[in-house]
Amino acid sequence: FLKDQVVCEFTDFPNNHPVIQADALKYVITFRNQIDKQYYDPIIRCALKMLTSEHVVVATYAASCIERLLVVKDGNTPRFTAADLKPFTNDILTAAFSRLSQDAFQNNEYIMRLVMRVLAVSKGDVTEKANAIMQELQKIIDRISKNPTIPAFDHYVFESVACLCTCLHSKNADLVSEFESRILPTMSIILQSDIANFSPYVYQLLAMFLELTPNRPFTDSHKELLTHIMAPATWSNTGNIPALTRLVQAYLRKDINSLIKDNQLNQILGIFQKLIGSSLQDHHGIAILNVVIEVVPWDNIKDVIQSIFTVIFTRLSSKKTTKLCCEFTLFLGRFVHKYSLSILQQVVEKISPGIMNNVLGVWSSSLDSYGKQSDIQIASIMSSSILCDPLMTQAPLVNHWPPIAIGLAKLILIEKRGPDMAIEDDIFAEQKDNQLRGLQTSFVKLAHSTTTVTVDQFLVEVSKINRKEFVV
Repeated sequence: FLKDQVVCEFTDFPNNHPVIQADALKYVITFRNQIDKQYYDPIIRCALKMLTSEHVVVATYAASCIERLLVVKDGNTPRFTAADLKPFTNDILTAAFSRLSQDAFQNNEYIMRLVMRVLAVSKGDVTEKANAIMQELQKIIDRISKNPTIPAFDHYVFESVACLCTCLHSKNADLVSEFESRILPTMSIILQSDIANFSPYVYQLLAMFLELTPNRPFTDSHKELLTHIMAPATWSNTGNIPALTRLVQAYLRKDINSLIKDNQLNQILGIFQKLIGSSLQDHHGIAILNVVIEVVPWDNIKDVIQSIFTVIFTRLSSKKTTKLCCEFTLFLGRFVHKYSLSILQQVVEKISPGIMNNVLGVWSSSLDSYGKQSDIQIASIMSSSILCDPLMTQAPLVNHWPPIAIGLAKLILIEKRGPDMAIEDDIFAEQKDNQLRGLQTSFVKLAHSTTTVTVDQFLVEVSKINRKEFVV
């Protein structure tokens, strides 16, 4: 049917009726998984011509047709690879941006999604055209920042920027730095204008740029932005918090010495304190604290470490939740890994004698509440480590050896676990309260902004361990 009835309609363009053209495209979109790869080239060539159609519906279907073909997989392997796409890349991008420059198509989310998909599949094979692509994307951002339009369209624009930069980094890191310098003024304008829908995207892109350039010092623009980030009002919009958390982590990992020198570490700890007080956002506070422990030298944190633990203990006393206990236990694992169980005991016992028993009680009670594999890995490895510590064989900590060992055994033996820690009535209650007060709670992650340049060294190290062998 495809060969006899559909392909001929593609080749008849533009002489056949627009409804037939749209139907042919829709047929390919619907049955794309069943279509043999040998037909991909001729279909994409014809769909590329149909992308220039004067009929909005036909051009939109053509864009969607090409984009949907690019996501088809055989198992986990893309059917149409970067090498297969290369002959079409420039023509598709040229046609797509040409259409987006026209009034009838300037907010067409399907054409914008096609741009994003081509950049993702090409995996950096657009180096020669990268400057022109970035100029087009920046023009679109300039336009939509003055008049936000369709949310999906806006998302694909920012996703395209992220995709272009992360794919290009391995081939031309200097070009990514150039893009950052070029787009920072636009990002600053968006933040100054307080465009709430765009702020999470901007913070994610800024974090991405910091992560992609770990060896470059902070610029004046970075320092100005950090001042903005530290303002309490910036954190009042709940939709910004996941992206802001990642951005603060990126600042910490990039140049902790500058932050310490400028006395900004205390401000970051102030953000942690604000977040830890919320059942909905406390995991973001712990996420920031994890990086603080990772990068800040002991000489610079020893004077405030008791205050950090006091803040957490206060929250546990007033509003103890499974989620917070689990996140706190993972943080304790990081702390013990970097320092030792002995130093942990010394720190907390100075706050309140005997409180180490409470800390280990939280640790043991959390072990049957993990569902995420990376969390199970950390909890398993670090629980095994403290059980082998001599302190755990001495009074009074020896009393906690059996419950931690039992929890560890369950963690290792029970493979399938539910996400208990994420299902908490008080979290949903707070989320509902935020919605009633008109606070934004939506956050859409830019999938292509994820980088592998700056990594969590602790997680990388722990992930390499065979946990069952390690426990034995």
